[in-house]
Amino acid sequence: MKYETTGVSAWSSDIEMSEKWTRGAVKWLIKKRWITVNTKKKYYRIISYKQLCKKLKLEPLAAVLFENDDYTDFKQFLSATLITDCLKIKKLMNRKNQSVSRMADTNMNWHFYSKDFHPLAISYIAKRLGICNSRANKIKKWAIESKMVFVKKNIPFLINSQGKKIGIEHLQAIKLSSPLIAGRLRTNGKYIKIVESDLLQSFIITRKKHYKH
Repeated sequence: MKYETTGVSAWSSDIEMSEKWTRGAVKWLIKKRWITVNTKKKYYRIISYKQLCKKLKLEPLAAVLFENDDYTDFKQFLSATLITDCLKIKKLMNRKNQSVSRMADTNMNWHFYSKDFHPLAISYIAKRLGICNSRANKIKKWAIESKMVFVKKNIPFLINSQGKKIGIEHLQAIKLSSPLIAGRLRTNGKYIKIVESDLLQSFIITRKKHYKH
């Protein structure tokens, strides 16, 4: 990829960012050696997927292919990919938890979840990606904007150890005994509901990367 004075301007236009930001991003990629520079021939060279995985200590088992010449929504695409990865790992964790426990805990209301939607907390996204909750919330928002990730509100009924809905007559007692969830409690007619993490569904498909040896 040849670098010219007009290159940064064209790239910034493609990704809808300022030239200053784009120039800084390229310098960062060069510093991290994701891009190398041939000063003699004046070319940038982007390192391979395999090299990048090795540098980041990632297992190059699967990836998401971006097949679009228009980079306008690239941020949303990347966000959807990150959310899909988080969702995939969390689904596996949820299945393991479901198999070892059926206690009537608010985090174990498995029968409220549809087959394709699964709960994913902002705090989990932040922890997995190593970012703050605010940034994680933005990534979730951008992922939904991609129209490859869909969301449903998750406010199930609170149930007791017998699997029955808990009536509103117990609301104050639950607030006193469980102050950590008090702010998430809601009422719906005769019963108590609790605000849980949104349910997400992804239509991102990963593909395995094969290398020639």
